[in-house]
Amino acid sequence: CEEMRRYYDFSKGYILKLKERFELASEEYGINKTELVTILKIKEHEVDQLFAIFDPENRGRIDFCELLCALSLVSQASIIEKAEIIFGLYDFDGNKFLSREELVIMIFSTLSALQHMSKKPQPKIEEAERRAQEVMNSLEVNTEKKISFPGFVSFVTKSKEIMQLLSDYSLITKDDLRPNFGRPSAGELPDCDSDLEQEVMYKGAVNKFVEEEFDDYI
Repeated sequence: CEEMRRYYDFSKGYILKLKERFELASEEYGINKTELVTILKIKEHEVDQLFAIFDPENRGRIDFCELLCALSLVSQASIIEKAEIIFGLYDFDGNKFLSREELVIMIFSTLSALQHMSKKPQPKIEEAERRAQEVMNSLEVNTEKKISFPGFVSFVTKSKEIMQLLSDYSLITKDDLRPNFGRPSAGELPDCDSDLEQEVMYKGAVNKFVEEEFDDYI
C-alpha cells in the first residue's frame, strides 16, 4: 500500500510510544480523526488517507490496535521486534501470555490490517479461530492453555506459511528470512527434521526477495 510507505522509518520504540499516546487519548479501542492528528502528528490529508484504508465503511473511528499492528508490520523493525509489538498489543491483562481468545483477536486484527492495506475483502472470524487453533496445536501450551512470548516468536519465525505471507507483502527483510534454530537463552530448541534442506531454507521467499532487490539496481 503506497500510502503506508511513509511509516517505514518508524522504530519499535516509537511505535510503543504511539501505543501509550493512544491509551491516554481514548479509553476505547476506537479513535477518531482529530485524535489521530494529535497522536501521529501528521497532516489532516494524511489522516484522511489512513481512514480511507482502515475505515472503508466510514464509521468515523478506526481500531487503534489494528492500526498499530499495521504500522509495526510496515516498520523497519525486525520480525522478532514486530512479533513483540503485536504480542504486547493483545496481551490485554499484561501477564506475558496469550490466551486462545487473545490469540484469535490478534490473528483477526493482523489479517484485517494486511487485507486493508492490500485493499482486499476482510477476513472472517472463523478463519482467525482456525488459525489460532493451529497455533495452539503446534505449540506446547502451559496448563492454563496460554502461549508465552518465546513460544509465539518460535512459531512465527519457523512457520513457512507466515514467512511466505510476509514476504509476499514485502514486510520482512533478507535477515528475517534466516532460519530460526532457537535461542537457548530464551528456552527455545531447534527443530529436528530429517529433511534438513527443507527445514533450513525458505527458498521461494528468499529467491523472490533477492530478485526484487536485484531489480532495484538495474
